[in-house]
Amino acid sequence: MAAFESNRDFVSGENPLNATRLPALLPPRQQEYASPRRLASVFTRKRETVDAQSELMSALVPLTQLMAAAKSSTPPSGADPPAPKTLSPAPPKPKRKRIRLKTERRREQCRNNQARYRDRQRGIVRELEQSVQHLEQEIQGLTTRRHTLRYGAQTTQTKHNVWNVVVEYFRLLRYGFLMPFCGMDPNVAAASSSDAEPHDQEFFLRAAMADDVGVGELAGVDALIEQWKRYSSCFGSLHLKLKRLEQQPLGNVVATATLSLTITEATLRYVFPHLLALEGSQSHSEDLGRASPLYARLLRERLECPCTVRFMWDDSTGRVTRLDTAIDFLSPLLRALGSLEDVSYVLGEARITPACLIGEIQI
Repeated sequence: MAAFESNRDFVSGENPLNATRLPALLPPRQQEYASPRRLASVFTRKRETVDAQSELMSALVPLTQLMAAAKSSTPPSGADPPAPKTLSPAPPKPKRKRIRLKTERRREQCRNNQARYRDRQRGIVRELEQSVQHLEQEIQGLTTRRHTLRYGAQTTQTKHNVWNVVVEYFRLLRYGFLMPFCGMDPNVAAASSSDAEPHDQEFFLRAAMADDVGVGELAGVDALIEQWKRYSSCFGSLHLKLKRLEQQPLGNVVATATLSLTITEATLRYVFPHLLALEGSQSHSEDLGRASPLYARLLRERLECPCTVRFMWDDSTGRVTRLDTAIDFLSPLLRALGSLEDVSYVLGEARITPACLIGEIQI
């Protein structure tokens, strides 16, 4: 009855199927005997078949999942099986140190070992000292050979002429005589160290100047070197710049240059000592009252002094026989102080001679 009602609903529903299409749902032999009752039974059997298939598939899904999980957890056939876990052995017990008794024999062995060690160390130190002395002697010999080849007597006749000597003189001494604690600016010292060395300067002066070369009222190469040392020690940031060369009769050459220098405390102490206002002094009160402001005004003052250097040349020996230097301190001091009276007072008692030589420095 239920099948019939469903068949009736199937046929008489709101959207009934086309009657001409219903026989196509039956097998070919039953299409000619198709009726609504038969069609209802066919649909009932198909629905039961679909429900059975869905139940079977729902039961197979967990089984397939289990098989996939087992397959992923199973190692490949070529892989080695995992090694069984073993318990780690217990850590070894620390060995007890053997305590040696300080017997007399052991003490003697220790003393001998220490003595041998000290002997080896002394031997290493002696070898290092000997190596250093050997290297110093080798360096000194090579330096002497270099200066001999560069400024030696063999090259005097071929290389030295008045023009080469003048140019080399201003090149090597353009920052003064290189010596420690000469008040030179560190930047200037670094720039000059690449161009000249103290040995180069001294070797050049001894090779290019005559042994009795005249320097103002003085004579000798040692006097010339001493004057350069005093200028480099008393003044700061010395810079000698060549401007022009003029040739005169008898092979003499006059060089025009500019000497730049800075007045430091050493300058005021050794070259202009009368500018120092001594505390506690009761004499010369008028001079002391004027000395203090001049001291403060000249300290760290940069002076640009025009100068001329006259080289008297001897062709027979290929050396300079006389060197006359004239430095104009008046013009830069007048620009700095602005008064001829103050300039006269500063230069009146200065330890600089008319030949521009610095007197003995009293320390």
